[in-house]
Amino acid sequence: MSVADDPKLHLATVLRVESDPAIADRFVGQCPAQAFDRVYGGQVAAQALLSAAATVDSGLRPISAHVNFLKIGAISRPVRYAVERAHDGRSLATRVVHAYQGDRLLGVSIVSFQHVDTEHRDLDHDPPLATAAAPESLPGRDESMTEHYGTDITNTMAMSSWPVEVRYIDRAPWSPGISEPSNRLWMRSSVPLEDDRLSHCAALLYAADLHLPEPILFPNNLSWYDLVNARGVFGASLDYTLYFHRDFRFDEWMLHEQDAQAIANSRGLTTGRFWTRDGVLAASAVELVGIFRGESR
Repeated sequence: MSVADDPKLHLATVLRVESDPAIADRFVGQCPAQAFDRVYGGQVAAQALLSAAATVDSGLRPISAHVNFLKIGAISRPVRYAVERAHDGRSLATRVVHAYQGDRLLGVSIVSFQHVDTEHRDLDHDPPLATAAAPESLPGRDESMTEHYGTDITNTMAMSSWPVEVRYIDRAPWSPGISEPSNRLWMRSSVPLEDDRLSHCAALLYAADLHLPEPILFPNNLSWYDLVNARGVFGASLDYTLYFHRDFRFDEWMLHEQDAQAIANSRGLTTGRFWTRDGVLAASAVELVGIFRGESR
């Protein structure tokens, strides 16, 4: 296996930010060797979270990460993160993170944390999880894609180093026909993760951005193949938020439920819920996606 095909190295690159010894609260992250044709939004989100977390006390846990994507970045260059310590309170802390390549502002993130000692353990309610086919009984994403497209698969559709396993339950985004804009899929890191909560939060934040836009296409006559290959139409994540509710391991299967709440004026809003396999609602997501005519943002 070459370096470019190594999922372990791919994820390790994404989950590593290095501090700038010359300037306080400045960090730098790299793109994995095998990547998309632009800096992937999930990477900016995950590395912004890690940069923010490096500036708070160890007793603080991430509770949300909100990212506004502004410009496309080049995969050949590192991304630099400037962290602003917006708030430090007894219970909560907030960081604003600007992601740059040179003078080009790629995105702005607001990351919030809560001190573990202030969590009210009696305030808890978990909705029931609907039954779903077991992940072991379903084909993997690449297997399903190969069955559908054969050898006509581009680098923007699949990459051999992608460190996340996905198994669709209700339908794949390339399934023929029109359906309601909702879906379920199993997800997990194909690479074992450390025991720290932050790594699992960052890995989920990295992975979820790829799949949240998919149900927007289901009730429309838009081709997923054309979208991901920018053939007359292109998509862009505009605004992305993930809320962390409970502890979870992302190197174990998680059920991702998706619903596109609103689709209008070339924009779609998708919500997502992430359940552990034993029925614990661990995280929720909201993403606004733009789908435009043309071939670039």
